[in-house]
Amino acid sequence: MSSDIVLDTKPVPAAQPESEVVIEARSLTKVYRDFWGRQKVRALKALDLQVRRGEIFGLLGPNGSGKTTTIKLLLGLLFPTSGRALVFDKDATDVGKNERIGYLPEESYLYKFLNAEETL
Repeated sequence: MSSDIVLDTKPVPAAQPESEVVIEARSLTKVYRDFWGRQKVRALKALDLQVRRGEIFGLLGPNGSGKTTTIKLLLGLLFPTSGRALVFDKDATDVGKNERIGYLPEESYLYKFLNAEETL
């Protein structure tokens, strides 16, 4: 009976594994400029960073050290002056990555003179 069984041993193509790196910054720099294009503030200078799947990561620093700018660059809310930001192997400006990200800004964008229904 067992001699009637034939096994197919052809290799099955494996699904592409997701990268272990979920957040990456490569020489990420952000310079804020004034109206005339002159450098006003260098908020971030050549940041290199990797956060791997399963890691818990905190971004700490004093006021004005570039924490909020870094997050906004990783979310694609700002464009870098130079360098590159990747989230889930996609450019930070690619909206496809947003399906997997939640963001609560530090400043609320609610109008105090509107109720919840009017705000929506």
